[in-house]
Amino acid sequence: MIKQKTARVFISSTFRDMHTERDYLSKVIFPEIREELKQRGIYLVDVDLRWGITEEESEKGETLKICLDEIENSRPFFIGILGDRYGWIPDVSPSKMLNSTEKKIVQGKETSEDRFVWENKLKAGEHSVTALEIYYGVLNNLEQKKRSFFYFRDDKFIKDVPKEKVTDVKDEDKIQQKKLALLKKKIRDEYSDLPENLNDYGVKYKGLKINWLEIKNSTDQKNIDMEKLHKIADDGIVDNDEILELNADEKKLVFNNTFTYLDFDSLVEFGEKVKEDLLRSIYDVFPEDAEELDPLDQETMIHTNFCNDRSNFFVGREKQLQVISDYVIKNYSNKPLAIVGEPGSGKSALMAKAFSNCNSEEDNTLIIPHFVGCSPSSVVCFRTLNRFCTLIIRKFNIELEEGIPDEYNKLMECFKSIVKQIPEKGKLIIFIDALNQLSSSHKSHSLNWLPEILSENVKIIISALPGEVLASIEDKKFPQEKLGALNNNNREEIIRGRLKPYRKDTLTKEQMAVILKKEESGKPLYLTIVAEELRLYGEYERVNQKIAGFSENIEGLFDQIFKRLEDDTDDINLVRDAMCLFECSRFGLLETEMLQLLKPSVKDAINMGLIDTDKESFELPRKKWSTLFLSISTYFRSPGEDKTGLIDFFHRQMSKAVRKKYLNKKLEKSYHKKLAEYFHYQAFGKDPKLSFSGYDGRGFAELPYHRLLSGNRKEAEKLLTDFTFLMGKARTGLVTEILFDYELLNEYQEFNHEK
Repeated sequence: MIKQKTARVFISSTFRDMHTERDYLSKVIFPEIREELKQRGIYLVDVDLRWGITEEESEKGETLKICLDEIENSRPFFIGILGDRYGWIPDVSPSKMLNSTEKKIVQGKETSEDRFVWENKLKAGEHSVTALEIYYGVLNNLEQKKRSFFYFRDDKFIKDVPKEKVTDVKDEDKIQQKKLALLKKKIRDEYSDLPENLNDYGVKYKGLKINWLEIKNSTDQKNIDMEKLHKIADDGIVDNDEILELNADEKKLVFNNTFTYLDFDSLVEFGEKVKEDLLRSIYDVFPEDAEELDPLDQETMIHTNFCNDRSNFFVGREKQLQVISDYVIKNYSNKPLAIVGEPGSGKSALMAKAFSNCNSEEDNTLIIPHFVGCSPSSVVCFRTLNRFCTLIIRKFNIELEEGIPDEYNKLMECFKSIVKQIPEKGKLIIFIDALNQLSSSHKSHSLNWLPEILSENVKIIISALPGEVLASIEDKKFPQEKLGALNNNNREEIIRGRLKPYRKDTLTKEQMAVILKKEESGKPLYLTIVAEELRLYGEYERVNQKIAGFSENIEGLFDQIFKRLEDDTDDINLVRDAMCLFECSRFGLLETEMLQLLKPSVKDAINMGLIDTDKESFELPRKKWSTLFLSISTYFRSPGEDKTGLIDFFHRQMSKAVRKKYLNKKLEKSYHKKLAEYFHYQAFGKDPKLSFSGYDGRGFAELPYHRLLSGNRKEAEKLLTDFTFLMGKARTGLVTEILFDYELLNEYQEFNHEK
């Protein structure tokens, strides 16, 4: 297995006034950094302690110790963000809070020096916890300077904050102000030789972020017009103009149940600088391997990294793991073994763990992981079989007279033949996960390509959902192992395991009990989504409400994710259009296609400054796409490292959630019409005098499908009798697709489509 490298970064700032910056980093910038680091096998962990310290730990005075421990665990990466608040100053001395006799560790070795020698000399009330973090992390450890970055926020935005909420973002106390000024000066002085690690940034005030649950639970509802309040703050924000519409009691209620929030768009420059600084620093610590892998090994690395990710927090399923182990070792069956279960039941994680368990360094053993959907080529049966054949031939030195065939039917027979030629002392084990995600071309879901009888030294483990593939499994009488619900201990382990790297595995028994009572909490996918949403959530005071509000099932959780995306992007239409376009696509869409399909109107593009005239070409700004997509990309099929593969939903429940939340028959036809118009333009070509003179294979491949499903059967039939269109398909290598188009017409005699 390829060992995963981990870069932990500690984020230090005051909390109350820095919610927006921390949210922007966790929801926009860190997902972008993760996406880039993933290509080098580096896993990013951002340590944001807005919550993650238990009430018991806080009562015992362990807050400071936990913060400093996390800084130690995150070395050498440190981010400090300072505004106009100095932060909470404990009323006890650091020595009492730390209560530690630990020795300082330098380059992995314990020294004779006390770890907290400086902190233990301080008196109560001298420094805030934020200042202590900065001194411990950097100022008293100057060897950390190179990998530590500070960002100072300009205070001009404060003039727009309601006077009742100014204390949220600026200290009133003169002593606090003086201490903050001294801290900033100390940082700037120490970095006089490294000014590139210090950054100033400006922001724009947006409004007060409202908490509806607290307002609804408020006991003081006198003189409150809730209907008016809902109308004013339907986007979750009360801006300055909207405050003027409130009476005195309504203002008081709003001020008591909101916090100041900044405009995400005003943080773009700040976010890009954090991204640039961190990536440069991480790449210095984890330089790229000099050896360049060939395409076959690159593909294997993608599957192996996917396996690492899926098995990272695996718990339970001892019975199923033993069944797989016995199948591999004891030879109790000469057929492929099928792992089956409902959507979200953890088949991929089980397959990943089983692969890890039986991974062998023996020279005579080849173990191939194949997780359908983790790369663009993994969903195509032809390319999958070609990969298997190439790996097997290379490992066991099998010779083919005419090489690996280029024609699908011959390739299918070649694969079946090759697996029979494994040397007597050799062993072949293939894991193929999520067969239902294979493209249905060449009738791949019938499993006609999969050997039905295997020799003793060949084992194939497959997994699938209920549906066409499972029906094929049953027809072929393959042995099955079914996945049920996890027990409560395993459920809790998954949640805590996924939150632990971020120091948020501190849920109370009561909080955990609420989660475990949810209807679909027995499914690993449900628990994974809950853990990820909690990780992104930054309001400690409202964690209980967040947990109580989680949907009972996976489909409902995706609905809540869509709502979060609408809030994060501040663009309901963008989220709806993106999800509906994915849902109405045939096999998914390219990133480049989404950037075109989601672009604003020409008028809006001019107003946004994307173009100066209506003659210029433009697309959806990539920053807007990143904000939308990357924070939920784990729930999608990967487009590959070069972003040239199709993107589509990885989980069936996400598709159902989109249909329930956004789509009806009329809207569905309109999205198919939009896709048809786009692909028609791509296929038609730029010469208006020549029909279908383009060279865009996607346009020719997708146009008939979307014409038909937009309700325009006549136009679909017209395409398939248009010689220039048929020649265009042939020109772009899609001759066999023409037959599928005719089959499609027969399949959809009437428009009654359910994806």
